[in-house]
Amino acid sequence: MADFEQLNIESRIFALEQKLRRHRHTGTETEKLGEGSRDVLMSFETGEQTATKIYFPFKVQIIKLRGIVMLAIAGTDTGTITGANADGNSTGGVITAAISAALNTEYTASPTSNVIVEAGSFYKLTSAKTTAGGRVLVSIEFERR
Repeated sequence: MADFEQLNIESRIFALEQKLRRHRHTGTETEKLGEGSRDVLMSFETGEQTATKIYFPFKVQIIKLRGIVMLAIAGTDTGTITGANADGNSTGGVITAAISAALNTEYTASPTSNVIVEAGSFYKLTSAKTTAGGRVLVSIEFERR
């Protein structure tokens, strides 16, 4: 094998390794390269309720939201986490954390509208609760388009 051919093979391997490294650092951990998830810790604590934008460098379709309670939800009222793209709220894209939900309580939501996120744009999660208390880790599951 000529030196040029060996160098070409090595550069292809290096390029593939770089793609894999970038793939891992996007939060995408599924077997299928076009699917993935992003995890965001959302809070109902005083001064921590936010509208958090999660940016994507490529076009995606949001498939599902999953939530798991990481700090018990205060016992006075429910908390909501609403998903939205740049065009508006996603129908069906609301996680409602129950009053006094304990650690590791799980929730799912399947958005049906405003689920396309253009490359360079965002999907937003907004937490709201009248009486402060609790945190939920949210996983945004997506397919690359």
